Amino acid sequence: MSGYILYVDDGLTGVFRIAYNGSLNPAQITYRVNNLVPGRTYRFKVRAIDYNGQGYESEYASYLSCMPPSGVK
Repeated sequence: MSGYILYVDDGLTGVFRIAYNGSLNPAQITYRVNNLVPGRTYRFKVRAIDYNGQGYESEYASYLSCMPPSGVK
């Protein structure tokens, strides 16, 4: 594999957009998506890239965005 592209929707089951283009940096295996709205469920999917070009998109995974905990010591 020579890279990947991470996609995320708007939390309203809308159109997916590129959240991270890892086509030139496959060693980065984590990415933090910022500015999510708490209470929305976001869908994520990936597409691998190799010497043949882009592969098929994965199925999506859904995650609920929550508020960070407060008052934790």
